[in-house]
Amino acid sequence: MVATWGRRVGLLCIQLLLTCIGMILISALPSLFVGMKIHIPSYIEEIRFLCNKLLHFSDLTYETKNISRPLFPQILLQYKQTVVILLLALCIASFVSFLLTVIILRLPHSISRKIVALFIFLESLPDILIIISFQFIVVWTFQQTNIMIFQIASIGETKSIFLPVVCLSIPVTFLFVKILLQLIREEIEKEYVKYAKAKGFGEMYILFHHILRNIFLHLMAYGKTIVWFMLSNLILIEYVFNVNGLLSFLLQYPTSEVFFVGFFLLYIPFLILFTFYKWFVPTVMTEGK
Repeated sequence: MVATWGRRVGLLCIQLLLTCIGMILISALPSLFVGMKIHIPSYIEEIRFLCNKLLHFSDLTYETKNISRPLFPQILLQYKQTVVILLLALCIASFVSFLLTVIILRLPHSISRKIVALFIFLESLPDILIIISFQFIVVWTFQQTNIMIFQIASIGETKSIFLPVVCLSIPVTFLFVKILLQLIREEIEKEYVKYAKAKGFGEMYILFHHILRNIFLHLMAYGKTIVWFMLSNLILIEYVFNVNGLLSFLLQYPTSEVFFVGFFLLYIPFLILFTFYKWFVPTVMTEGK
């Protein structure tokens, strides 16, 4: 057991090291091109320059209005904004999609098929259309009632949280529902479900005590795709709602060291989280059987 965990931790450390090397190579990539030509010496020089800066991690800076400012803690403050919106949207999307999935499974097949088709159509709508629709509703409500129900953009110390979270969670909810329905319907066709039904267990009991536990590992295969899908949408949301998040910070100060730190803050926590998920969930599932 100790040897197994030691091997796992060792592999994780190697993966983290290789990931950091890859992020350094990607962060320095813009210097590879000089005009329309590939210039290897400038790329190598940028890698050396970036590595030298990262050795003095706490002294990293970014330039604004020709003034060098410390990168820390400013990037951490904006990272917090991004993480709060991302996690809230992920939690809301997970809960709502699970609830909708259960409701769809309880409906007659003809009705559930129409609802799924509607979700597929809504999923295809551009994210900007969802954002503009919510902003229009808020503005229209304000014009009619003189009450601003939600903050439509961050201004100074006033932060817009609710609308960015809702606009980010809606497309993810549609995606989650489609994935959950696909996984659950695949499980329903398996022999253990038919055996449980033959023994007289109810559909909800089978769903909550057997099917959901068995699809947790399959959800892991979609986890990274969903997170990167949310991050790509979050770039637009931070821009439209004027959120001072990490992604808008990276776009505003596109230097190699800023990109590396931002990429590191985003990628490494999820890498560790997904790795521990793969380690612990199969063990818990096995012990629970």
